Amino acid sequence: MLVLVHETPYRMRFNDPAMKHNANWGTLLVETAYSVPGVTSAETNRLTGSLIVHHSGSAPQRDAILQRLGAQTAITISQDPQMSGAASRPFSLDGAIEALGNAVMQRIIDRAFHAMAAAIL
Repeated sequence: MLVLVHETPYRMRFNDPAMKHNANWGTLLVETAYSVPGVTSAETNRLTGSLIVHHSGSAPQRDAILQRLGAQTAITISQDPQMSGAASRPFSLDGAIEALGNAVMQRIIDRAFHAMAAAIL
């Protein structure tokens, strides 16, 4: 059984302890994920029993990935707050640029403040 344990707008991470003991199972899941148009990468980690799927980020594609993998095995979606928060927020390039700009401006202001305080002292 796959458990969707974490998700961002372009990435899904599943866990399945069976992958730790069965390389063929992990290979089948990777091939299944790649069969969905728009999946850019899929890989397993046998040490952790996880499957990582990167995709284009659209909601229909997310659903297609879940449906295709669900045809191979049962899927459970974790109730982890990190996952539900990421899944409920659509990705916005404008929002990401604004957040980056705010972080850069805050860094500039902090450095200017420290330089001014050092000059005064």
